[in-house]
Amino acid sequence: MPKYAPIHKRVKRHVIGREHHFFVAAPPALAGLIDRELRQLLVAENELQRRPGGFGFRGRLTDAYRINLQSRLSNRVLMQVSSFKATSFRRLAQKLSELPWELYLYGESALKIRVSTHKCRLYHSSAIAERAQEQVRRQLAQFGLAPVEERHFDQVQHLFIRGVNDRFSVSVDSSGDHLYKRGIKTHGGRAPLRENLAAAVLQLAGYDRQRPLLDPMCGSGTFSLEAALMAANIPPGWFRRFAFMEWPSFVDRRWQHLRKQHEAVMRKTGKAAILAFDIDGAACEALKQTLRRHHVADWITVDRKDFFDFSPGEWTGSKGVVVLNPPYGRRFTTAADQSGLDSIFKQLTRFYKGWRLALVSPRKSLNRKLPFEVKIYPIAHGGLAAAVAIGEIT
Repeated sequence: MPKYAPIHKRVKRHVIGREHHFFVAAPPALAGLIDRELRQLLVAENELQRRPGGFGFRGRLTDAYRINLQSRLSNRVLMQVSSFKATSFRRLAQKLSELPWELYLYGESALKIRVSTHKCRLYHSSAIAERAQEQVRRQLAQFGLAPVEERHFDQVQHLFIRGVNDRFSVSVDSSGDHLYKRGIKTHGGRAPLRENLAAAVLQLAGYDRQRPLLDPMCGSGTFSLEAALMAANIPPGWFRRFAFMEWPSFVDRRWQHLRKQHEAVMRKTGKAAILAFDIDGAACEALKQTLRRHHVADWITVDRKDFFDFSPGEWTGSKGVVVLNPPYGRRFTTAADQSGLDSIFKQLTRFYKGWRLALVSPRKSLNRKLPFEVKIYPIAHGGLAAAVAIGEIT
């Protein structure tokens, strides 16, 4: 089909109607869990492959829609548009200029280029990004603006260029904001944990809606909110927008069909045994407002309490899961971290026997002092190496 044929026909044939190479970026510590999750979301023909930094597969745009909407653990989903060898900036600019950018992006889109290189003669990331920005803008300028009815540009479009041994792959990011951003919280906490990590911790601890969940140092409520989404069977991307919604290839009816499929199995009413509390009344009130705003208040009970003045028997007679992400350095100063944890351990062994525990701490050595058997999982918490201890309290 000629390059200057009507764009919508070219988009339909070359982007919507074809399979593409996709890459799901994922935290290395969650690779095993994400492998299992993606195999549940994709059909067998997608042939999921483990790669550095995530997983690759071949599929259609609707596969990217599905992962963005449903994945609780992934970081983002990239769609590769080209791969080529370049050892000079002239060659790089030539290859970038040959790509039909008008099939992937609108001219009005805000564009950010991200570059990484390894063992490449072209290693200056800023210079590569400048060439890419120039070539993409020049190409898009030839095709005018998007139709008026499609001008809803609130997403920054990210272009990823990765070079290894002089071979460059060029991908567009279908997600936009990191997928851990659920579009729910507008407030932060004292010891924030990314939502995809919180979901992973809940899975590792064996949480399901049949058992109680206690989040007694809830802060911004990340654990409780993730548990509520799981209990209500609400996809993690239900409340947010994605970058692919502002692509020329976006087919809204397919997206709405996918959402309707999930809406049919979502639990819109019900009561899960999730209790979130904190000694910070402002944090509790902010969490309550978030729950009301997104209509998930039925799934979580929020109250102002002190962990050390509470026993789970006051709330439930069943054994469940207790998740703890103490505000290290706030409630516990760095010098007193171990003393603070010792107090937590005593409270747990006194009142929580038979409960499953997930405890986040900044150092593996702190978790090793737990008075019962746990398994230690390394995680990245706030950009720092941390650990989560999972086990049964005895």
